[in-house]
Amino acid sequence: MRMLLISLLLAGYCSAQTATNLPPFELTSQPILVENKACYRIIWSTTQFGSAKVVVTQKDGSKKAFSDAIDGVGDFQTRLHHVDVPKALLETEGASYCVSSRRTIDTSRYGYQMGEEIVSAPHTVKAERPDDNIAFVVISDVQGGAKLASQALARIDEPYNFVLLLGDYSNDYNSADDYIEPLLSLAYQASKGTIPCLYVSGNHEIKGTWSRLTNQLFPTPSPDNQRYFTYSFGPLFITALFFGDDHSDDMPRYSGLSEFDAYKDREYDWLMNDVLPKQEWKKFRYNMVACHIPLIRADNDLTVTHFCKECNKSHGYKLPEFAQALNETIKPQLMVSAHTHQAQVVRDPSLSFPNLQTGGHLGRTKFYHTSLVRFVNGTISYTVYDSTGKKTTYPIVPSK
Repeated sequence: MRMLLISLLLAGYCSAQTATNLPPFELTSQPILVENKACYRIIWSTTQFGSAKVVVTQKDGSKKAFSDAIDGVGDFQTRLHHVDVPKALLETEGASYCVSSRRTIDTSRYGYQMGEEIVSAPHTVKAERPDDNIAFVVISDVQGGAKLASQALARIDEPYNFVLLLGDYSNDYNSADDYIEPLLSLAYQASKGTIPCLYVSGNHEIKGTWSRLTNQLFPTPSPDNQRYFTYSFGPLFITALFFGDDHSDDMPRYSGLSEFDAYKDREYDWLMNDVLPKQEWKKFRYNMVACHIPLIRADNDLTVTHFCKECNKSHGYKLPEFAQALNETIKPQLMVSAHTHQAQVVRDPSLSFPNLQTGGHLGRTKFYHTSLVRFVNGTISYTVYDSTGKKTTYPIVPSK
């Protein structure tokens, strides 16, 4: 009994000593709101492992707390935190929210020892969805160029309604840091935690030992958590698509594990048998497609080709069918994509919609540009902001 008492005292002493010599516990990224069906997923990060909680304060001062517990206990062994909160609650007039995390000091067989708590400043959700004049900013293809991307975002000097996260923030995902600076911090800079972010996967989100976490951390409005979905914001209807990686399934690097062709078959069935029969897009003034890998591309000499024609042995499987289905049925006014790291409009004479490729890094540490897209008075335009301070606005003339 005496030895047991001494052991417990020593354990407590050691824990106390450890707790006083811990590294700083701070927020490394402020909260962002990601569209997640009837909820917003609120995501933030910390320097060390900790717990996750969101407190919503109503106009009358009443409070309601939410955690990430889904099976009776939350995740306190992570630096990447997320909590789902109903949109209706966050969008109530006068409501605000704060995120908080408590440091994880020690986990044992019978319990947990938690340390100090850090709390964010309050944030208020901007819930306006106007009938016209809708704009969004695109962030994509960062991949080592986070500082330049931040400079480009800092140049934006006009209002917008949401942030379109269009993929490829790291070359591969092998730690929490691969999400924090190139994605979470940039998304907060653009959204300030007050307007929503819409997440559309890129081909690099499947690379790295942590890649599976991407789909778990970043939801979509899909009812069955797919990477393809439809979404609306005010007068804008979006069909979001995901075409997998930019190599064929039989590439040796995949060791026979890649099944993107089968995934695109299921996605195409969803488009033909779920989206098209409902014709939801007809209820909206504006109609666009969002995808990381575009259906149209321009070579260096601006010769326009389908990706599917040029890369038939690569990632072009099923893309001709997608292009034809979109062209003949939904007839989007615009396709917004990334992947090429160019900011330009590309057209294919056989398709009724132009393809805006929205930017990204050029040389990683040399240059970054991004686009703000605006729908207003029946017209579409895009403004390119770059890391050198240049700003240029272009009209997007509908295809004939």
